[in-house]
Amino acid sequence: MNYINIAIAISDSFMMPAQVMLHSLCRQSSRPIQLFLLYNALSTENRAKMKRTIVDFGGQYQEILIDKSYFENASLDNNPLYSIEIYYRVLLPYITEMDKMLWLDADIIVNGDISELYDKDITYYYLAAITDAVEENGGREEIKNAMQMADRTYFNSGVLLLNNQKIREEIPQERFFQTIEYYNDILKCPDQDILNKVLGEKCLILPIRYNYQHHMTPDCKAENGLILHYIWKKPWNADYPGYLDEPFWDEAVLCGFSKEYKKYKRQRKLDFYKNELIPAALSKIKRKK
Repeated sequence: MNYINIAIAISDSFMMPAQVMLHSLCRQSSRPIQLFLLYNALSTENRAKMKRTIVDFGGQYQEILIDKSYFENASLDNNPLYSIEIYYRVLLPYITEMDKMLWLDADIIVNGDISELYDKDITYYYLAAITDAVEENGGREEIKNAMQMADRTYFNSGVLLLNNQKIREEIPQERFFQTIEYYNDILKCPDQDILNKVLGEKCLILPIRYNYQHHMTPDCKAENGLILHYIWKKPWNADYPGYLDEPFWDEAVLCGFSKEYKKYKRQRKLDFYKNELIPAALSKIKRKK
């Protein structure tokens, strides 16, 4: 069977968006998925849900329990958006036998057939990735200079097509841990900074449609991305200020989250009245006085 090898890592707190992501991935794929779930703190019930999603679409499922002591001293930059699971991807070439693998963050929606991305030829590269959205505006210059990689294009680590075989052959696993230790005090996007440093010299940069991060700009369109990546603010939270929440919720409803969608819409409506409509009405009354 010609499987597409996919790896993800989540904790219980990210279960709902991960289910939506997997559903979109499997529903759109022309080939079955072989999922490698990396975890440390994920309940038996939630692991069973992940497996059921994959198996229902004719795929294969493997769990890999990660000893988080590997990263016990690794920086998260005191950022509540980060959890220790972000580091697990650096282990992939060394803990699986797969020569090629696609890493996907859980805060994405797959908008088409993933085989289009997976079949890219990366024979001579460690990985293929997409330019980070902040990099596009020069926003990664400080960390690039600090980590001696100013001559590289800084990529986003949410979607990574990995040449595990080449990485295993040329880069010892210890280099990742040594790099984390050396730069630990200055990391801003911890796993992303490390991956750029260790693998960035042989990275194939792909078009933005394979990791479309521009959901916060008014002119964004869902059809611009094979993969929609919800960096920063998330569309399952009522305070989402972006423009592509509907593609996420369309998929969420398809895989059983109708109640959550109704709750989301109610909260958005209440917030609109509270934060926009009522203040605007009060402002008009004051002006009349």
